[in-house]
Amino acid sequence: MLCLTDGTMKTNRHFIIALITSTLTMSLQTVAQDQSVGINGPIEKSAYTYAIGVRAGGESGVTGKYRFGSNAIEGIISIQNNGIGLTGIYEWYAPAFSVPGMNWYYGLGGHADARSQNIYIIEAPRNSTDRLGLGVDGIVGIEYKIAPIPIAVSLDLKPNITAWTNGGIGWGIDPGIGVKIAW
Repeated sequence: MLCLTDGTMKTNRHFIIALITSTLTMSLQTVAQDQSVGINGPIEKSAYTYAIGVRAGGESGVTGKYRFGSNAIEGIISIQNNGIGLTGIYEWYAPAFSVPGMNWYYGLGGHADARSQNIYIIEAPRNSTDRLGLGVDGIVGIEYKIAPIPIAVSLDLKPNITAWTNGGIGWGIDPGIGVKIAW
């Protein structure tokens, strides 16, 4: 055990805080210097590899992103219109307006949705319109990684087309805004 008395516990806390602070400082300096080559030349890696956050829009929910060089894979778990959806998108990045940390992104992917419009009266379903859907998605947007803090904000359009098991075809433009913790 590390701590045997109050005096050692306080010393250990100070040591751990100093260790964490110096590790984070060195990590941020290393990440800030990292750059990759993108579609239109050098691209700032936006100082993160992983991000998790929320997306608000037509498809609102939790989003996670893995960046590698000038590409990324993004996943969105959404709740909308009495249902749940899972979306995966492959994205490409390019510098925007010569502003460090700001990038355009665009990409393609797909999604699966499950929806239920059941109206429950004393636990008996009435007017059931349950359905499943599969579709394709595009995305185009702009993202800004706020330099000294681990936050990235984005604004995008995610057009999509869905084929439903009830024979219907749906489509949408789906504008969204995202806020992510990025590291």
